[in-house]
This record gives sequence, structure tokens and C-alpha cells, in this order.
Amino acid sequence: MPLPKLTLRFDPSTEGLTQLPTWFWVPNMDTNFEVGPVGVDGYAVTVSLHPVSYHWTFGDGASANSTKPGSGANAEAASVVHTYHETGTYRVGLTVSWAGSYTFTGNGAAQTTSLGPVQQAEVYRNYVVQQVRSVPLNP
Repeated sequence: MPLPKLTLRFDPSTEGLTQLPTWFWVPNMDTNFEVGPVGVDGYAVTVSLHPVSYHWTFGDGASANSTKPGSGANAEAASVVHTYHETGTYRVGLTVSWAGSYTFTGNGAAQTTSLGPVQQAEVYRNYVVQQVRSVPLNP
């Protein structure tokens, strides 16, 4: 069963700055995901999943976990916040863990079984971090 496509978002969105926080989130992540019913050997199978955790890697050796997808409204609404200390291009990764259940129905019977956690394959996106320096002006 294909899981929803993950899209990583950052703010600042184009390039980060050293020593300033960047917030990260996953837009359009529904709280519940359902597929089915699908016919399998005379039974109808329905799978219901919901995300339970978000594991972020920032490409600089740091990582963080969250239980929410977050939003880009502000740092408090983000899934996680991270500050880079060096310039560079970083490979940011996200792994989402899902839990839920699947239900078989058919021949007058129904059975539901717990499922999870199931880890979605990690997705990556490059993020460029620059440095800003103040330069005194000579009159």
C-alpha cells in the first residue's frame, strides 16, 4: 500500500542562516490515511493508518523527533526547529512512523488487527545555509 508522499518544508525556505533557527514541517499530512476496501481472496481488506512520529536528520550530525507534522506559521507551530552553526549544503532527512489497523471482512465475519509501527522510507532534501556578516562602513 503506498503511503502519502512526504514533502519537506523549511523556513527560511530558500537558504538558512548560521546561528539563526530554521523550522521544519511536513505540509498536507492528514492525521488519518485509509485505503480500501480492496478485494483479497474473497475478503475485503481495509487499512487505516495515522502518523505517530517524525524523525528528522539535519545533515550536520544532529537529529530530532516529533509527534506532530507541524506547520510553517511560526517556530512554535513547526514539527522541529534546528540551528546550523556552519555554512554548507545539508541533506535534511525525514522518516515517518505509522500505526493503525487492517480489517478483513467477508463470509459474514470481520476481524481487525493492529498494525505498526511501520516506518516510511526516509526522504531527503538539500538545504543551503549561508553566513551573514556585518561590515563597518568607513565615512
